[in-house]
Amino acid sequence: MAYLENPDFIQLQREYLEVSAGLVFDRQELARQQSLLDANAGIEKSVQKLQSEINIKTATMKGIEKQLAYLEINVDDLTTENIVQRIPIIAPMTGYITSIKMHNGIYVYPELELMEIVNESHLHLELDVFEKDIVNVKEEQRISYSVPALGTAIYEGEVHIIGKEFNTENKTVRIHGHLDKERPRFIKDLFIEAKIWLNDQTVQALPEPAIIKDGASSYIYITNSQTDEEELKFKAIRVEEGTTDNGFVSIKLIDEMPEGVKIVTNGAYFVYAQSKAGELAHEH
Repeated sequence: MAYLENPDFIQLQREYLEVSAGLVFDRQELARQQSLLDANAGIEKSVQKLQSEINIKTATMKGIEKQLAYLEINVDDLTTENIVQRIPIIAPMTGYITSIKMHNGIYVYPELELMEIVNESHLHLELDVFEKDIVNVKEEQRISYSVPALGTAIYEGEVHIIGKEFNTENKTVRIHGHLDKERPRFIKDLFIEAKIWLNDQTVQALPEPAIIKDGASSYIYITNSQTDEEELKFKAIRVEEGTTDNGFVSIKLIDEMPEGVKIVTNGAYFVYAQSKAGELAHEH
């Protein structure tokens, strides 16, 4: 993706070659001194000193070798003829480059971000859950999400990790979610709408337009099964609203509902308006 140049790269390679050459000489000299010592013609102190110098140089060489390995310079092939002055920056993964923050000649340091690469093989969701709701969230709960900019399709995932750090600024905890195999096309920084499903209970639900709110109360309208000779009659039934999802509202009946009636799902507000108009007419 790019190349880094620095005189220190050359210096490290030179030091490695110098220490390596010194070790070769010291080992040869140690072998010679050891032979003399074995023949009672050498000095044990000289052998010990050479062994100490070899140990020091070996440690130095191994340290430089590790530094060069960080730079992707292989010391096995390093000679005085192939010292490199620049090293390539290799992408750590396959993916898309989403931003580039470098240019020719820029001075770089470890904390500097040069570019951003996104790998689609392991996308995940990061959701912020409010403090009051976090007690209801458990690992492996289902997540449904959509990307409004890409359409209305609903995708699935699950809660994988519940964060251990509390964000005091916005009073939330971060949730990490894994995605199912079917997922939307990735575009960086798109807004996502997500829901965490607390349970799989089946509930009674109606389309949102079927619910009429009057002050603090909520109602639905029922009607008799009309025949050719019967007049269509409507009656309001009080309900308690629950959660809303994809245009449907879960409900709990407060008033008793007779059997064999139909629920008004289209035009409920019109029925409500007509009933109010009838009440006003009756008052006059």
